Parts: sequence; C-alpha cells; structure tokens
Amino acid sequence: GAEVAVLEKGPVLGGTTAKSGAVFWIPNHFLLREKGVVDAKADALRYMCRYSYSEYYDPSSPTLGLDPAAYARIEAFYDNGHVMVDELRRIGALGVTQFNAAFGGDDPLDYQSHMPENKTPAGRPLCPQKADGSQGGGPELIQQLAAFLEARKVPVLTDHRVTRLHTANGAVIGVAA
Repeated sequence: GAEVAVLEKGPVLGGTTAKSGAVFWIPNHFLLREKGVVDAKADALRYMCRYSYSEYYDPSSPTLGLDPAAYARIEAFYDNGHVMVDELRRIGALGVTQFNAAFGGDDPLDYQSHMPENKTPAGRPLCPQKADGSQGGGPELIQQLAAFLEARKVPVLTDHRVTRLHTANGAVIGVAA
C-alpha cells in the first residue's frame, strides 16, 4: 500500500492557521440548507466573481468576465466547498458551527453584503466548533484535525515542503518534499 502522511511546510503544526480566527466562508453550506436558505449557484458565482475580480467582472460574459481558468476555480469552490465541510463533519474530523462575530447577530454579514449580486448576504462564514458547542479559532481547528490524524496513526511531518507533484493520467500519485 501507499504511504500516507501529512506534510507541513513550517516547523510548527498548523503554521499561521493555528494563530488565526479560522473563519471559513463557504457558499451553500449545511446550516444555510437547514435554514431553508437557497444559495443558488448562478447567484453565488456572480457575487464571487464580482467580489474577487471586480476589475474584470462582466455580467454579460459566459465566464462573467474572468478567464476560463479563474472562472473554473470559483465554480469548483462553489461546487466542492460545502461538500468538503459535509465530509469533514461526517467522518468526525472537524466540528463546524456558524461564525458569529462578537459584535454581530445570529448570521454574520459578508464583507460586501450590499452588492446587488449577493443574494445571500449573511450566514456563509463558518468556524470550528468546540466540544461544548461554542466557537473555536485556529488552535481548535488544528487540534481537531491533528487528533483525527493521530487516532488513525497518520504521521504529520513538519519542516517538509512539497516541491513537486508526481502525476499519472491527470491524477496526483505522489509528491517530492
């Protein structure tokens, strides 16, 4: 079988993520769906493209003014971001909850909640959930993911920077570090 390990470029597990607030912005996630909020793909793509690439944004273009590769990345984020969050929750690797800023209400607003393209202006930010149900930050995120890996005896190697991907038939089959 293939050897499996997690490689961490820095000398400390989690790097700067361990120091962060660990808020992740995910369209169409499970809590929105549970609340009956429709975070439609076409609307979310318009918002993400305008917000991320305002200098190129063109609502009349099939790729909203972006080059095809950039548009494909944003589309992949919409299609897969919530799937990854659901999978991390399903396998018990990460508890996830709604991020609620200390100064905000139940559903935090997006930075550009006023943009007409933003049809879901609140509720997309998520964060790690502690065992007591409260919000966690970067240390909690790294602790949960590390505990998941440790329970499965997956080594985490610090000071290991990936320098090259080995591919076959378009799939990554290994790395050089």
